[in-house]
Amino acid sequence: MDNQINKKSFISILKKLEEKMNYHYDKSVKPKGGVLNRINLDGFKVIQEKYTKDRLLCKKLLEIEGRWRLDVNYGPQFETELRTERAGKILVQTDETTMLGGGGTAIHPISLCMAGFGGCFTAAFAKWAAMQNIELNTLQIRAKANIDLSSSYGIDDTIPMIDNYQLDLFIESDATMDKFREILELTKLRCFCYYCTTTPIFPTVLLSKEYSNNEFNTIQVQNEHQIVNRINLKGFKEIRKLYSENRSLCKKTLEIEGEWKLDVQYGPQYQTKLQTERAGEILLQTDETIILGGGGTSFHPVHLCMAGFAANFCSEYAKWAAIEGVKLDNLRIIVKQYIDLSTGFGIEPNVPMIDDYQVELIVDSNANIEKLLDILEIIKKRSFCYYCLVTPTVPLITIHKVISDSQDKSFKVVKKELIPETNIISISRENNLLLSSIFKKRKVMQMKKI
Repeated sequence: MDNQINKKSFISILKKLEEKMNYHYDKSVKPKGGVLNRINLDGFKVIQEKYTKDRLLCKKLLEIEGRWRLDVNYGPQFETELRTERAGKILVQTDETTMLGGGGTAIHPISLCMAGFGGCFTAAFAKWAAMQNIELNTLQIRAKANIDLSSSYGIDDTIPMIDNYQLDLFIESDATMDKFREILELTKLRCFCYYCTTTPIFPTVLLSKEYSNNEFNTIQVQNEHQIVNRINLKGFKEIRKLYSENRSLCKKTLEIEGEWKLDVQYGPQYQTKLQTERAGEILLQTDETIILGGGGTSFHPVHLCMAGFAANFCSEYAKWAAIEGVKLDNLRIIVKQYIDLSTGFGIEPNVPMIDDYQVELIVDSNANIEKLLDILEIIKKRSFCYYCLVTPTVPLITIHKVISDSQDKSFKVVKKELIPETNIISISRENNLLLSSIFKKRKVMQMKKI
């Protein structure tokens, strides 16, 4: 009798163990708590319903403040602290490459923007796949930009800075390619960074002259071979001369790869490793805010894009001020975006995601305000991130359906498809009215023609 009881008990234990193993390994079983693809669906749906009833809640302000590090002679040139919901503030630093007058000791500002784009785009894809009850086993992104540095070097301001922009999505899932295309279209419609890339946005740029009474030497630059405003003038001018003589050198390729982290249940959702010239690889991680279905354990990818913009804008200002013979004692920047989450939340399509974009430069220098404003106009032509903001760029997107190998973490492509370009909706800054399609077509045709 005791043996029979023990046998039944043992069989019961085995069944429970089998059920638990099936829970973890059967792909058809969804995680507990309404979480799918690392998106808190229950929480997001509650917020979505709440914001639908009160559309004023969709209006938000995103803001970052950064500074150009003029109090040191080496290391990253720019820094900002990005706020998170659950991890406090995180310091983010950038440095120009040596050929652009920097030291290569930190991430380049443009790479920071591309990393933010990857985090934002994969977040949107994972979210809207989850909203359709589609489980993803792998989600990786590769962003590749073919660029031209002619304008950045002041060689020719008429040359478009971007030749083309490509996105590759690597997805493992039981869903079909037709379903992937459907989710991709939702992502393109609702991803904030995709909107910023494809929509011309004209920021309000202000310059404030500051009088801090710093003890720094504020005489105008006389020696062109010295480092001024943390810019290696001699090195930059040598490269500019070389590139002017051989314009093919202006053609460069920027590339980043990132992964939506589906192998963990908590912490940052997205990560990428960015290469620097002198500091090796630097790991960057992002997490959606709680209202967007994330955990708030790192900064939001949009804040990363804003940080990249701020760093690039400050870098160009410091550089062209130095070239113009103006020494800066202090340089700070404040970037604000007044946004609307209606489209991003799937509440109403085609509502402009940005109501206003404001940039303020705070400059301390002995130069007069007219000179400082002249430099500002110069960098509007030379700043890569400013160009991306005001010029619509529609990326070519390829979806790769993959099968991954869990042992060596590699994957093979079983099917891929290039998604054709689609028309974009352009919004004007002044009144958020639709711009005429003629304007958009003229801009795109001009870029392709050149």
